[in-house]
Amino acid sequence: MDKAVSNYIEFELSNYDKRCRAIEESETKNTAYYKKAESAVYAINKVLTMLGERYKELFHYQYREGLPNGKVIIAMDISERTYYRMKRRLINQVGRYTGLYNGW
Repeated sequence: MDKAVSNYIEFELSNYDKRCRAIEESETKNTAYYKKAESAVYAINKVLTMLGERYKELFHYQYREGLPNGKVIIAMDISERTYYRMKRRLINQVGRYTGLYNGW
């Protein structure tokens, strides 16, 4: 996956709560920002449901709480390699559901 695409997907993951609030507070549903926010939230929710609880835990610590990598690894009691593998899979799957990534 291209680094710029990966960074953008991580940006969307990090701004999940902001996007959810924007959807709830939006009075006009036809704006480009609303549609983009809705698409990102839908993709993230779909992927987290598909991947399961451990990925939800990773998402929570990494992107919602904003913990550094080392603290996420400790909190989840996983190896560094497992952490990076899970993070890469989460990013790839969100990329697929948003249409930003088609690779394996």
